Amino acid sequence: MVLLLTIKRIAILQSISYSECNKIVDRVLNENIDTVFICGGIRECREAIDIPKNIFGIVNLEDDIYIIKLLKNRNMYIAGRWRQMEGDVCIGGIDARNPIQNLLSLIEELPYGCRNLVLLSRYPVLESSCSSLEFFKKRFSIGFTGSLLEKILDRIERIIIISCNNTLDRNCIDFMINDKFVNIVLANHFTKIIIDFTNIRELIIE
Repeated sequence: MVLLLTIKRIAILQSISYSECNKIVDRVLNENIDTVFICGGIRECREAIDIPKNIFGIVNLEDDIYIIKLLKNRNMYIAGRWRQMEGDVCIGGIDARNPIQNLLSLIEELPYGCRNLVLLSRYPVLESSCSSLEFFKKRFSIGFTGSLLEKILDRIERIIIISCNNTLDRNCIDFMINDKFVNIVLANHFTKIIIDFTNIRELIIE
């Protein structure tokens, strides 16, 4: 019997500088947070890996091999693989180094028993309204095509894509395909989100 996961309080960290590291780590420790997602850019804040919470992580282009090794040694590294978060929710990752390879690996090997999937990515979905940025007063979209993921939607309840990209100018939520495909883009170095898997429209970004 698979237990269903309801509400999850998650801290998402990305591109943390040395000067803000202690403040962010303290915030994660002191707030009501169950799980930490590391989106890369923690070269100056390796202490984030030692936070005594449930941690899952990917890397950015600026992260060195040592960061990957630390994440792997603690069984936190999820690029190109699925891990069970809790109950019927699994998480997979797409990092900045091998995004296409990671994505194809995740599509080919869906996790057994997980009806809700969370995908942590450095890139948003192109078809989403959340994927655009302004450059010289023109808007451009960046990311990967969601059509690669659509073919798995009939085999799951929902997929939530959490994209960390501080080149984008805002945090954003886009509910697509009757709420089965939820795209969240986060631009801040620290963001807390609250997900109610029984009522996805109640998703909160703090």
